[in-house]
This record gives sequence, C-alpha cells and structure tokens, in this order.
Amino acid sequence: MNHRSDKLAVLRERFDSQAGLITGVVYKAGYHSQLPILTPAHPYRENAVHAHAFLSSNDPADQELGRGLLSRVLAAQETHPASPWYGIWSWFAEEPLPAMNPADWNWADFIGSTLLAILHQVPDRLGPELLEATRASLGHAAWSIFRRNVGPSYTNIAIIGTAVTLGAGLALNEPRLIAYGRSRLRRLCASINAHGVQEYNSPVYYQVDIGELEGILALPLDADLRAEAEFLLEIFWGQIARHFHPPTAQWAGPHSRSYTNWLDRNARAFLQERLGFDLPPAHDEGGPIGQPSPLDDPYGIPAGPVPCPEKWRAAFQRIPSSPHEQIEVWTRDKQGQPRVVSTTWSDSTVTLGSVNCEVFWKQCQPVVGYWRGQNGELGRVRVRVLLNGDDFCSAQLRSTQRGAVILGAVQFLAGEGTYHVHFDKPADGTFAVRDLRLRFEVEGEASSVRSVSPAEWALCASGEELQLLTDAVWFDGQAVTLWETGGDGRCAWLDAVFYEGAEVPFHPGTVARTGTAFTLAWKKSAPQALGPLQVSDGGQSLTLKGLDPELTLSVPHPPTKLAD
Repeated sequence: MNHRSDKLAVLRERFDSQAGLITGVVYKAGYHSQLPILTPAHPYRENAVHAHAFLSSNDPADQELGRGLLSRVLAAQETHPASPWYGIWSWFAEEPLPAMNPADWNWADFIGSTLLAILHQVPDRLGPELLEATRASLGHAAWSIFRRNVGPSYTNIAIIGTAVTLGAGLALNEPRLIAYGRSRLRRLCASINAHGVQEYNSPVYYQVDIGELEGILALPLDADLRAEAEFLLEIFWGQIARHFHPPTAQWAGPHSRSYTNWLDRNARAFLQERLGFDLPPAHDEGGPIGQPSPLDDPYGIPAGPVPCPEKWRAAFQRIPSSPHEQIEVWTRDKQGQPRVVSTTWSDSTVTLGSVNCEVFWKQCQPVVGYWRGQNGELGRVRVRVLLNGDDFCSAQLRSTQRGAVILGAVQFLAGEGTYHVHFDKPADGTFAVRDLRLRFEVEGEASSVRSVSPAEWALCASGEELQLLTDAVWFDGQAVTLWETGGDGRCAWLDAVFYEGAEVPFHPGTVARTGTAFTLAWKKSAPQALGPLQVSDGGQSLTLKGLDPELTLSVPHPPTKLAD
C-alpha cells in the first residue's frame, strides 16, 4: 500500500456514521475552543481536508464518502449575511460558534482554501448539486475574508485570504473579489518590502505561506500578479535557507511561531519535495523522518509544489562558513529603523538563536538552540516562562547576542494576555498566580543540570554543555533565591522560581520590580570566560553587562513593548 492508501484506510476506521464525519480529538485548549483537550470530537477543518483526500481517490466508494463529508462540512457554515459569524465554521461539531471563546475567523481562510482546491482538482466528482453548494460556500468564505480585511502584519492569514479571494473571484466570475485579491497581494508585497515579515522565521506558517503562494501561481494571473507572488516566494525561501542548519537538519531559531520543539516530519517532507533531495537524518518527532503520518492534516493547496529557487538550494546542504553568524532584521518601524532583529550563530555541530524582543507565548521560541553530539545524537535548548504550568504570554524577553553568547532579561508586561497574545487578557489586567517561573530547558541524551557556583549552572545534553550565569530573581520588589532543577528522563531543566504557593493576584503594571537577567553560552564556543553578570539600575532603565565589553543590554524599566 502507498502512503495515500494507508492514510485513507486509517481515516475510514475513524468514520463516525452517526455524525457523518471522521472523528478526531480536541487539539488545543485555552482559547477559541473551550472543550477539554484530547477528548474525541469532529473537527470541520480536518474533515474538509479528508473530504478532499477521499474525492481524489479513484475508488468510487471513497469518492462517495468524500461527498458525504463535504456535504456535512458545507452544512455547518454560517451563511446568514447578518450573522456576526458570517462565512465561518466552528472548530468542532460539538461546539457551535456562539459557544467558542472567541470563534476563529481564520476558518474562512483555511476551509475556503480547501474548497478552492476541491473545485480546482476534482469538480467532476461532486455532482451538480454539491458542486453548486461548494461554489456557494467558497463565496461565503471569500466575502467573510473581504469583510474582515486582515492587514499584512498577520502574514499567513494575509496570504491565505489573498489566495482564497483571488481564486474565488476567478472561479465564481466575481470581479469585486478579483479586484480585492489583487489589491491585497500588492499591499502585502509593499508591506513586507518596507517593514518586513511580522510572523518571522516560523516553520509551520512558512509552509502555509509557500503553499498558498504556489496556489496563487496556479491561477490564471497577469504578469504583474505573478511577479508579486514570485517575489514573496523568493523572500520566504531566502529566510528559510539562511536559518536552516544542515549539521543538525533543524530549522534554527528564534521562531516567531512554532508548534513543535523539532523540525517535524511534515516540514521535512515539505522541504524535501521542493528541494529535490533528502535532508540529513534528524530528530524523530511524531513519526518516521520525512514521512507524513496517516493522521496528518495537509493543507488544501490547489497546486503542485514549486521548486526551491536554485540560489538557495546549497544552503540546505552546508553552512556558509564555520562559525557563521546570521543577523536578520525582520521588521522595521515607521521610520524605517530596525525593530525586530534576530541573531543566529552556527558552527559545524551547533546553532543558537535569539531575538532582541519577544513575548513567551506557547507558539513562540525567543531563544532556541540545537546541536549534534559526537555519536550523532541531537540536543536542544529552549528558554520559557511558565504561569501555573503553561507558557505565559505576558512575559517578555529583551536580549542581545554576540557569537555563541546571549545576554537576556525577562520582565512582565501589563495589558497583555495569559496564554494567547489577543484572546485571554484579564479584564482588570490581574492574573491569578500559583506558580510563576523562568525555565532553561535542555533535551537530549543524558540531559542534566548541575550547579557550578551560586550564580553559575551547567546545562548538559547529547555531549554538549551550555554555561548559564544568573542574576537575582525579583518578585514584587523582593529578591527570591529559589532555583529548582527537574527532569522527565528526556528533558532536564533549571527553574528560576518567581513565586509558588497559595494563589495570589499579580498585576504586572502595579507590582514593584519583577524579573531577572541571565547570560547563556555554549561553553566550548564562548570567546572567553563569561565572568560575573552585572546589573545596574539607572531609574528609567536597567543596564546589563558581561565580561565581554561589547555585550551590553539596556532594558526599559518599567518594561515596555517595542514601538511601531
């Protein structure tokens, strides 16, 4: 059996005849969906993708199942123009749109993309009534996208919505949608050219971005629109190439959006298909390396893959030099000055990356590194901030990096979310805290943490050692001296504990000084001994210094976000 047959066989086993949908599980919790995570449910987005897969089969029984799935998905869309949820779907059949917190408007983009793929690839397998219903549903999704009018800073949704509205306009012969899609693509190109990519260096989102741009290129476009889509493809491939680390076969950090700790099998297969060669062996996260799982959710792309531009292919096979430092300006402010800047240092075994300013929400990895030990085993390091056990969105990193050394400070922002950057901000800005900690986490063979001195720690895994120097940990103006080590057999960590105990209110805007500073470095690659970490209070800012005079960081006090 081939992969497609394997996938369809697994999906058939999960078909729920009573619901008329394929059963999945609740894969996220805390925002949008309020259903308990990992409970069985019937997700509409995945069922749209599954419908496409069955309709693409040459087996008449599979095609019939695909038509049934598609009919159920179409029936679940909100189609009343006056509805606040016009044109979208809920995540799960078990949770209607009014019960979500909030509903996810991106479902018009994601499911609309899949409907567009179905209409492009298998329209002859729908039958007249279902064909017309699919065209109508795509129209509702496209007009929902039009009404929402997402700006270019929401990079992946800006690209998907452009593909859906352009494709829908052409498929439905609707000039207004075509004009809107053209305008949106031009605005996106102009914004990225002037200000950069907001969702920078994101393994999962860049796959979506490239896939949707490939879909746009499959449409009958004029030369100007084709040139704009090709311009964006070139930008994304260049950014991936500059951050791919061939010795570890990992997508080097930092990552604005990442759903996994390692480059997963989907991303690897995605890259290999467009590169035309296999990538080096890497960490197996969730299945065979480079082989999509039968349960994976492929994006609905109405086109085949477009090869990676030739000029970037070599970067996936070797690093430019060893060592190599890549400094990338991701976004610029309104005056054109660098705003979000990352540094990625690499050599023949190791890569370490950081960003100058970023929050610690669960999809973001502001500090992350990978390495390959002498026996081929892989290791990684990541810095996180946890509130009551989950990644805390109101914690912010400020950092600077020179070579293999990062100087960083962690502070807490007022007016931000709990676990999501937009959707779960407490009304009065106050968080209920039982446990708040900064975590330095390593994963790999024989992972461990050991104390070298009261202010120095060694983080070890897979034959490598990182040196960590720490400053005092402050919570509401009081110095806290509690450091905890832990592990689960594969990972080891060191926690700077800001607070643990009975639940207390925590408002970042009203408490006294809360945060800490650190220096993190590859021990063998640091240019010199790190020396003591110095923190001086200048009233409106804190100044951090290491032994290296060129490694200095000024941090606003009280903390602020980056200005636009």
